[in-house]
Amino acid sequence: MAEGYNLSMLAVLIADKNAHMRRMLRSILRELNVRMVTEAATPEEAIKLLAVKPLDLAFVEWAPDFDGNAIVRQTRRDPKAMSRMIPIITTSAYTEVQHVIAARDSGSDQFLAKPFTAKMIFQHLKAVIENQQPFVRSKTYFGPRVRTQLAHHTTAAAKNTPERKTSARLS
Repeated sequence: MAEGYNLSMLAVLIADKNAHMRRMLRSILRELNVRMVTEAATPEEAIKLLAVKPLDLAFVEWAPDFDGNAIVRQTRRDPKAMSRMIPIITTSAYTEVQHVIAARDSGSDQFLAKPFTAKMIFQHLKAVIENQQPFVRSKTYFGPRVRTQLAHHTTAAAKNTPERKTSARLS
């Protein structure tokens, strides 16, 4: 399924409160040849791992009792976080438009609706590999440029837009 991509060296974080969901996502990633997977069962654990572990990608859940958007915001805003600029895919069973917008506004690269399939996971992996957005910075936001250019999220100052480095492991 992962034709054209060598995903074997990707370091991926799965942050989800549900152990079954973490196992299922890990199993799908294994089928895509992703071998280095770290799991977090709490938002606090995810924030710590994103701060201290050099990761290439993260799947972060959002639910009323697991605030993945706060994880993303805190990670993006922490200049010392080792995984500050990695692609982050928010996963959620809550797919109403306000939740998708909130995930985007927190700094997520993609939104993946639950339940998902292996094909959907690969499509989202492929999207963050092939279509990484440059990062923008404003007083209230640091993260990938959003596709629907919101005035309060963009900045005209190019010097405030750090280059996003795609990991060699993603190519």
